[in-house]
Amino acid sequence: MLGQQSWSWFNIVTAFGFFIFENAALHASNVVFRSFDAALALHHFFAVSGFGIVLVWDTVVHYLPMLILLLEMSTPFTCISWFLLKVRRSALPIPTQMTRAKQIA
Repeated sequence: MLGQQSWSWFNIVTAFGFFIFENAALHASNVVFRSFDAALALHHFFAVSGFGIVLVWDTVVHYLPMLILLLEMSTPFTCISWFLLKVRRSALPIPTQMTRAKQIA
């Protein structure tokens, strides 16, 4: 028993694609805004590396990657908040509410 299902493969491939896209968006944002967030770049490096390893070594159990995906569920709210901070629109009421909701969760 490998601890793998067809739905877990779908989720891992989708997550890998998402992290590739988010990594490209991060570096494009760094160029546009002339900044560099080392912690976020390191996070994306390990995410792409981790999910890439799971895809290459197909005998790896999918329990841990699926658990990590649960931890990444706040990503859309974090991305919106981060982007609004970059364009100096963080004083709007919606991001403030999202930030508070994220802190509660």
